[in-house]
This record gives sequence, C-alpha cells and structure tokens, in this order.
Amino acid sequence: MATFKILSFNTEGITQTKCEILSDLHADVLCLQETHKESTPPNIHGMHLIVHHGHAKHGSAIYARDKSTVLSSHDFSEEGMEILRVETTKMVITSVYKPPSTPFSWPHITNPVNKPNIIIGDFYSHNTIWGYDSNDSDGEAVEGWAASNDLTILYSSKDKQTFSSARWKRGYNPDLAFVSSQHFSSFERTVGDPIPKSQHRPIALQTKPVVKALESNSIPRFNFRKAKWEEFTQDLDSKITCIDADPSKCEDFRKLRKAGYLHPISLYFSNRQTGAAMKGTMGALFRKFSPLTSRHGHIYNARL
Repeated sequence: MATFKILSFNTEGITQTKCEILSDLHADVLCLQETHKESTPPNIHGMHLIVHHGHAKHGSAIYARDKSTVLSSHDFSEEGMEILRVETTKMVITSVYKPPSTPFSWPHITNPVNKPNIIIGDFYSHNTIWGYDSNDSDGEAVEGWAASNDLTILYSSKDKQTFSSARWKRGYNPDLAFVSSQHFSSFERTVGDPIPKSQHRPIALQTKPVVKALESNSIPRFNFRKAKWEEFTQDLDSKITCIDADPSKCEDFRKLRKAGYLHPISLYFSNRQTGAAMKGTMGALFRKFSPLTSRHGHIYNARL
C-alpha cells in the first residue's frame, strides 16, 4: 500500500523559488500559511490549487497532487483564524493559521466519522506539551480544543524545532499536527530542512505502511553454472598436495569440522559437474587429515 504525504509550511511570503523547492518535496497534499497573497497564489509544478484564503499580510492555500482524489473543499476562516479544509478519498485535512495577535478559536465544524482527521498548521501558541517552557492562554485553549475533539498531537521532543527566531536566536514549535486519536498510530511526523527566506521548517505527516520492509544484510550470490570447475578442481588438488599432514595442524582442522557439524549448511547443486567438483575437493581434504585425527583420538565420518 502506497504511503500518503501531507506537508505544511509557513512560507512567510510565497515566491517562485519556494514553489520550486516545495514541488521537489513530493507531497500529496500541501498546506501553506502566510502566502501574503490577496489574489490567487502562484502555481506549484505538479500540484493543483484546491482552495485558498487571500490576505495581503497572512493568506493560506491547500494544493493537491492528484485533484481527482479531492471530494470537497471549504474555507471556514473567521475571527482572524484562517481555516481551510479538503476531504480526499482517504482522509480529511485541515490547514490552520493563527496570527500572533488573534486569540485561538474554532468554528463549528463537523468532524469526520469514518476517516482520519488531520489538522495541521501554524497555531502560534505556547504549551509545555509541545516543547515550550510554560503555557499561555492560546496554548491552553488549543490543548482543551484537542481533548474535546478527540485529537492527539504528533510531536517528539527529539525532533528539530519548527521555527528558528532570528530575533531571539532560539527555536520554538508553533507548527503543530493533530490526528484523530483512533488513527494516531497510522501516522508519523517529520520536521524538514529549512527553506530560504522563511524562519519556519516544513512539517510532514506520512501514513505508515501496513507491513514495514525489513532491512537485511546483502548476501553475496554466485553463479556456479559459469564456474570453470575443471580448472578449479585441478588447481585446488595441486594446492592440497602441498599441505603437510602435520599433527600440529590437526587441532585447527578438528575445530573446523566441529563447527561444520554444529552449523550444517545444506548445499543444492544444480548440475552433476558442480556437485562432483565440490564433493571431490571436500573429500580430498577429509582423506588427507582424517588418518591424523584418528591417531589423535578424534574419529569422524565424513558424510558428503
């Protein structure tokens, strides 16, 4: 099952350069705040503008990569809050922008019942839950609103802070993402790299795959059919005859044989030539050292 990516970014003024960078982030749904566009915001390559709220100082917009998946869109902005919503075939996504001087408030919006409810954007509120030193009235209002709407915040203190203040020379977390509690485990949040000419970083929500691919070490594989077995056998036989059947080497040979019994490897030979060459070589080694190991009290039966 393909993953679905939602990206939110406070642009602090949309520009063509920022549009090009955002296009390369390959979001399925893109939520922008502070476009600073009273008219229609600019095109973003590979994306379709679904809904926007014009404002010379603020402004918000939602884009979608595949507009055929969008079932409806709405602008619920009121009392200074900019709230845009799109419903797709998979989920409902709401973009939020709260200007610094505007108290947090929420309109009467019906929450989806059978789909994940995603609310993401710049909430400009302080709360210890998302990394601030103390709460302010907006932060407490957002916390109460999330609880009353059965929403869970996606946040980790290990993530990078979403806003780097040029004035105060420190980071904050005004950009938040909430998910309906019953769908919380299906999403993960990441904080992206900074984009020039904005103090904010983009934040992304992505659906988790139902079955995660397991990483494993690569195993070298060989094409035994293409091996030059006759040359290999002759070369190996000539090398074996040069090895002295010295009793001092019996202990090393015994350890190797013991390890072989403890960790058996089943070999399947795809043709007789391969099998004969491998078994013949192994047999030569055992015949060379077995008399010595027998004399030293270690008797083994080579089963090839």
